[in-house]
Amino acid sequence: TEDAELSDDVRDRFMAQSETGRLLITLCYLNTALVNSRLERRQSPEMQAYYQGLYEHYQPLIAEIMANPASTRTITRLDGENYFDLLEALQAGGILRSEERLAAYNLGRTWEETILGMGRDELQGFMNTYSCLASVRNASLEMRAVTQQGPAIVMGAH
Repeated sequence: TEDAELSDDVRDRFMAQSETGRLLITLCYLNTALVNSRLERRQSPEMQAYYQGLYEHYQPLIAEIMANPASTRTITRLDGENYFDLLEALQAGGILRSEERLAAYNLGRTWEETILGMGRDELQGFMNTYSCLASVRNASLEMRAVTQQGPAIVMGAH
């Protein structure tokens, strides 16, 4: 909630500008209740500290690359490795099921070399390609608990 304005900027100024981004926005809205219920689970202090560290590291990055149209920041190999580490932690914390982590992992490995070195504009262009959209859609279909269609629930609403 502290970053509601940043979340709105990322959604409106970055994600909504591509087909893949719009799919991800829709999936987030359709699955708000699922995400909220998983986030309500008690996390160990170690997991909470880990998540907080990631937040502190990546909040400025997200603000720079996704919410700043003038950004010159590019995707690095370390960003990719941190993504894979995050998936492991989210599974360990009960946020992701194993098939969800595996689908997200495979998606990341499929595109890691392609997006390496991309800046904001290149990333948005890539997210507008059919191959990116199809791969994200196929990965989401492997996540059996994820709702693919139906009435969207606005984030934060119950």
